[in-house]
Amino acid sequence: MIFSKRTTILTLLLALLGSMRTVSAQQRSHQEMMSIFLDIVEKEAYKSPSINWDSIRPIALAQADTIQSQEDLRALFKKILRQLKDSHSSILYTEDASDTDDNEVLRQYATVTYEQAGYPFPDVSGRMIENRYAYVNVPGVVLEHKKYIQLMGEQISILDQQNPKAWIFDVSDNDGGSIWPMLWHLYNFIDQENIYSFVDRNGQEQFTTRAMWDENNLDEEELLFFDLAGLSDSTLKPIEIKNNELPIFVITSEKTASSGEFFVAALKGQKNVRVIGQTTNGLTSANEVFPINKQYVINLMTSVIKDREGKVYAIGEGITPDVVLPLSYDATPDHIKKSDVRDNRIKIALQHIQKMHP
Repeated sequence: MIFSKRTTILTLLLALLGSMRTVSAQQRSHQEMMSIFLDIVEKEAYKSPSINWDSIRPIALAQADTIQSQEDLRALFKKILRQLKDSHSSILYTEDASDTDDNEVLRQYATVTYEQAGYPFPDVSGRMIENRYAYVNVPGVVLEHKKYIQLMGEQISILDQQNPKAWIFDVSDNDGGSIWPMLWHLYNFIDQENIYSFVDRNGQEQFTTRAMWDENNLDEEELLFFDLAGLSDSTLKPIEIKNNELPIFVITSEKTASSGEFFVAALKGQKNVRVIGQTTNGLTSANEVFPINKQYVINLMTSVIKDREGKVYAIGEGITPDVVLPLSYDATPDHIKKSDVRDNRIKIALQHIQKMHP
């Protein structure tokens, strides 16, 4: 199963689902699995040309033939992936071994709730600041896409009715997940169809449009996901925004990563948008998911992002804001609430927003 480049799958998600689901391992030797692994990585990895596969392959196959445990095989996979130096690729494994269908990871991804997974739902929230600025927190999202989309639409709609003078979208806490729910209701804020593209190692581009819900842009597995997650519901269409041409400010931090960075790239460069904060994390690359068998999955970095201004981001390169602010994202001490840290970042950002848009 291969996940689209439009959806970044967090390592946390697949590791979590691996612990929750039951799967059956195909009966292959360690050497056979290593051969499949090497074929996939050599063919698909963005940094594959930097590796001397003729040297690595015989050594890896010989080592795989002698190891005794799955743990040792996983360690060997990890060792090879580290040589790519792409900061994004990983190997995922589950020990469970009973029968299930090939779409089980996709099914779990579409239907498991945050509560079932043992995590709180992302803080989708909005409020008016000084009766002037419509502030929306845009957190990362992995599960429960439909609920996230509904909540985001509700927040934006309520704020739009209050006739703000500017919009503030805060992705300073957004460390990634799926870009679909984040941009779903921003359709009417974005001024062009193609918002960014992914560029593979051969220079081939795959464009992403602003229409996150458009099923004409989806492949077979994405259509299945939409059906399982309830995203084909006509009531989820992007809300109409009457105040959609106002100034937009996007707050970033060094924690803003992966799909959080794709959110920034979708807006940065638009004439009414200013990105303010810190240079983002640098996971401006896209992964695809490749199975070795029903126990092993390679989460492989296959392309980098090209923004609407034509900039292609290098491996590990973050997005530099239009206005750099001292919004440090140091580890929060236990005695300080994360909400207080965010409020402090908003306060600093607001001082500059007021200067740019008094």
